[in-house]
Amino acid sequence: GSVVAGQMGMTMAACNALIAVSFIWMNTRVPDLGKLIAKCEWKELDRLFFRILSQSLAVVATGAIVGWTLIWFLQKNYSIGQRFLPAPQVALLLASAVINVIIAGFAVYLRAHKQEPFMVLTIIVSILHGTATWLLGMKYSSMGIATGALMLNLFAGIPPAYIIWRRCRKSWHKT
Repeated sequence: GSVVAGQMGMTMAACNALIAVSFIWMNTRVPDLGKLIAKCEWKELDRLFFRILSQSLAVVATGAIVGWTLIWFLQKNYSIGQRFLPAPQVALLLASAVINVIIAGFAVYLRAHKQEPFMVLTIIVSILHGTATWLLGMKYSSMGIATGALMLNLFAGIPPAYIIWRRCRKSWHKT
């Protein structure tokens, strides 16, 4: 219904804002990654990448905990809290946001090499997300959508993204 759709919209806007803020550290360092790749300085590249990925993860994880706590508090004490999905569903979507930052980090690392090995994975996972949202949303409402998003990111997002990242990194850094 329209109430749940509004709650989903508010919750997703908050999750997407958190992802955007946490990814500032990664996006501002893309030129530095490119310079290290051009010089074939692989150890320094990895050191920088893991440092900025850790910073982004610290921001998104902290933001997720603070955001969830704030939404939970608002829902317990103020009517404005009802504009968000229930706190357990928010937790699932925030956990999914943390995973999105990891996957996006791998993508940035590989794209800094001026290649796009994630295209097929992105298309497949997008189709799966759309299908899961439609099917789970019809049967289980917003709880199904939130659970489906987290499960897809955990099982169809992270493992293949890591495998692609590791394979490309190994292949491209032979020199």
